[in-house]
Amino acid sequence: MDFYKNARPDPKTAPPLEQWRTLYQLADELKQLAPWKSVYDSQLFRIELPEDPEPYFCSIMGNGGESFGIAVYPGYEAYARLLRLLDTDSNELEMLLAVDQRVLVCEFCNSGEVSNADRAVIKSLGLRFRGKHQWTTFRSGKPGQFPWFLTAEEAGVLCRVMPQALAALRQYLTAEDAPEFRDGVILRWRPAESGWVLEEFPLEGIQIPVERIKVDESEWLPYKRKRKTRDVLELEAGYLPVPVQESVSVPAHATYIVVLTNRKTETPVGPMPTDTWDAPPDIKIASALLDYIKKNGRPAALYVRSEWIAEPVRDICSGLGIRLHIGEDLSLSESMIHFLYLMLTGDDEVLGALDELSDILDFLDDDDDDDAPDNLITFPKRLR
Repeated sequence: MDFYKNARPDPKTAPPLEQWRTLYQLADELKQLAPWKSVYDSQLFRIELPEDPEPYFCSIMGNGGESFGIAVYPGYEAYARLLRLLDTDSNELEMLLAVDQRVLVCEFCNSGEVSNADRAVIKSLGLRFRGKHQWTTFRSGKPGQFPWFLTAEEAGVLCRVMPQALAALRQYLTAEDAPEFRDGVILRWRPAESGWVLEEFPLEGIQIPVERIKVDESEWLPYKRKRKTRDVLELEAGYLPVPVQESVSVPAHATYIVVLTNRKTETPVGPMPTDTWDAPPDIKIASALLDYIKKNGRPAALYVRSEWIAEPVRDICSGLGIRLHIGEDLSLSESMIHFLYLMLTGDDEVLGALDELSDILDFLDDDDDDDAPDNLITFPKRLR
């Protein structure tokens, strides 16, 4: 992307040259091994290092012929976020989840995708690259943040993980008795008394705890007094991949959105980019529902796609008598997300239609509070 070309990583946290040398040597080994000829990106390797409390999950990129390299997901939360991405069959949902990953990436790019900072490191190491998918780059991805340059700490992680990932790949590709990938199975690389072992390991879903929003009984009162309606709502939330960058020395971040749609009227009732309000995603999700109730009454039911979205509003729904449905189809929300993406990226047709939809897109209204959009409530400080 354009914001990489002249981007400047923080020299205080950047890896030293010797760390870069190790990483580029490991990358060259990976390039020569070319595991993407035999391994799909959904076939994961679990790497267990004795010095680290949680494993690393590695995905090989390149079998589809587009991006080549290795993606390392550190720990169980990163793994859970990856599984959400792999399990979706919705283009709109995949778009939201793609910028919700914690990942360290070694990728072989084209010359035009390499930043000036990358070129400076490559030159300092005396390396040269020519040709398509030959330029080595390293990036760090965090939830809500577009990929950015590695810190020394992150480079250290890759320096420890990549040698074992390469050893596991060699074992898988060359050993006659190597285990095979099959449905419901990933491959585990772990230390044993006899040396390192490659074995099958069950692919199990992991639910990372999400903070449940607690509200005192006294704070429920204004919402319990609201009339009960027959409205059925969908709630969707996530990071829209529209980059916002304040300067070339900081990573670009994505726009977090919370979308509420009414299933009966098939209209959005609370779509909102929440980028201007500095609060955790769970608070933004809960605030969207409470603010809707404050203005429109208590809906009969609320549909969400996953436990990740349900947890912040579970107690709210229970306390206010709202039926909560998890794991249902959210086609209306997905259509709205697609519309928002086109609008924020400057699609002419969408921008031309905004005048007609101004009564729906109430998140564009001016707000007296500079810290939060009009259709968000502010939680007491103890809940932030």
